[in-house]
Amino acid sequence: MLKINRKRMIGLLVLFSLTVLFFTNLGLAQGKSYQVTLSFSEYFSVSSGRTMDETGSIDWSFSGSNIVVGINVWILDETNFALFEADNPSAVGYEQSDGSYYSDSGSWNVQALDTWWIVFLHDQLIGGSTTLTIEVDFIGGGLVGWLIAIIIIAPIVVVGGLIGLVIFLVVRSKKKPPAPTPTHAAAQQPTAPPPPQPSPPAGSVFCWSCGTPNTQGSRFCMKCGSDMAKPE
Repeated sequence: MLKINRKRMIGLLVLFSLTVLFFTNLGLAQGKSYQVTLSFSEYFSVSSGRTMDETGSIDWSFSGSNIVVGINVWILDETNFALFEADNPSAVGYEQSDGSYYSDSGSWNVQALDTWWIVFLHDQLIGGSTTLTIEVDFIGGGLVGWLIAIIIIAPIVVVGGLIGLVIFLVVRSKKKPPAPTPTHAAAQQPTAPPPPQPSPPAGSVFCWSCGTPNTQGSRFCMKCGSDMAKPE
């Protein structure tokens, strides 16, 4: 018969759910590398792709092939990035590198709940183009990642629980009832009949007092000693 350890099954479901949760968020937070060639006034941007809160951060680095060309690095929220793309001078952001370096790196803590963009801008008229090797890492603070993980995990937990319940009910229904105890069976067994009593010898005289057979002519009972002559 199939035996199910419910505690072990629940433990495996929890472990599997946590694994899915971890790798779902890891996939959204892991660093990515890019290589791009920029000329004057061109830029390269990377989005977090998810809403990040104040517990998150953005790690970044770049290295250019042209040591003459410095790169500006800015971080903008969703609204200001849209203004930046539209070449609207009212766009504001957080400056990370001021264009003095062809290679630089840094880390920035998220300031508010939003989707964030990091922009690498070639803003030097003199110097020509440069090829950048860029690495950006959006770390933690992602609400969308957690929501996706929960959406994935919830059906797994529900389906797993239903399967476990069905298996438990099937196994329980197949269990045999316990065998009856032998107490009543032993009490109901018929008792053996008593052994037959030997027949008295022929011509015996029975004692009037105790009923014991005595030989013909005996005066006193050989068992109780009573006078064999029955009193009047």
